[in-house]
Amino acid sequence: MAAVNGAKTARLMTNLDSTLDAGAIARARGLLKAPLERESLARPVLAAMLAIAAAFGLAAAIILSPPVLTGVRVPVGIGATGQR
Repeated sequence: MAAVNGAKTARLMTNLDSTLDAGAIARARGLLKAPLERESLARPVLAAMLAIAAAFGLAAAIILSPPVLTGVRVPVGIGATGQR
């Protein structure tokens, strides 16, 4: 009995396969397997290098610049007077 059902299923499957348009199936498979375009990493790497250079430049400017309050004494405590 199982062999008869298997034969019917196999016959049915071949009939279903033959009703499909082979050209349309080939086109659909081609569209599904389209190669993905690879993007270049040059722009993100250059942007990261520019950001690093800007960060180091700003850090160097902050470190090498003289303090804003040079020579000013800030009074500390109650009733303290500083140099004016």
